[in-house]
Amino acid sequence: MPKVSVRATVAVVTFVISLLDFCASTENIPRKWAAFSANITGLSSSNVSDVDVKEEILCSILATKDEKANLFCFGPEGCVFGHVYLPDVEGEQTPGYNCYYCHVCLHDNETLHEGEKVPDTFCPNLNLTCTKRGLVNQADGGFQ
Repeated sequence: MPKVSVRATVAVVTFVISLLDFCASTENIPRKWAAFSANITGLSSSNVSDVDVKEEILCSILATKDEKANLFCFGPEGCVFGHVYLPDVEGEQTPGYNCYYCHVCLHDNETLHEGEKVPDTFCPNLNLTCTKRGLVNQADGGFQ
């Protein structure tokens, strides 16, 4: 049997405990990710994070913990996630990447989930509804 130092064992146990704690902290975040064909080559670095992780599950955890992220992609260069306007990236999948979207909209610095409604700022008698493509004004179906 290989001899393992106490220091190495403590380091591994500490890492596993911190990873389990990190994963458990995402349990209460209501988030459903769906496969999405995205061309991520033109993503602006101001709206997304680029993280060098080796597993897709870690990428999804990071994206889920970011309350505003509505897209994450994992591929050979690592993980990319953030809040993007989906029609800007919708199209042919970037080769080597798997992308997923979540129905999340931002309104007055708050995160809304698919189906949630908020009063329109300019026309309070109308509602904005969170959809895959962003906030939609229910009266005319136009995007906000």
